[in-house]
Amino acid sequence: MKQYGESKVDSSLVLAIGAIIIGLIFIVSGAIVSGIAYTEITPPNYDDNYDRYIGSSVPRLLGPFLLVFGLFIVVGSGVMAGLKTMRENGKAYHGIAQPTMYSAADIDQDDSPPSHEEKV
Repeated sequence: MKQYGESKVDSSLVLAIGAIIIGLIFIVSGAIVSGIAYTEITPPNYDDNYDRYIGSSVPRLLGPFLLVFGLFIVVGSGVMAGLKTMRENGKAYHGIAQPTMYSAADIDQDDSPPSHEEKV
């Protein structure tokens, strides 16, 4: 018997796909931020202080961090989705893919409990 809100789509698969999409957004934004930070045009009065200023720029730290973090999310989500699929395939192979759930309405009760009058 199908419960309310139950669907054929596995929630862990939806979460894995959502995490992969978020990871790809992180990768694209990290590439854009890195591209902007590392293609800065040097001014005509270029000196050593300018090198120190450019090296401490937040986008130069944020861009690579977003790239690595996005890659970590994409790879981790892919591994988790793969492990989930392997586990489900193993359950199907051993014949335990669908757990049997019984409700009280499905059980035939031949002997009803004694009423108060029968006890007296």
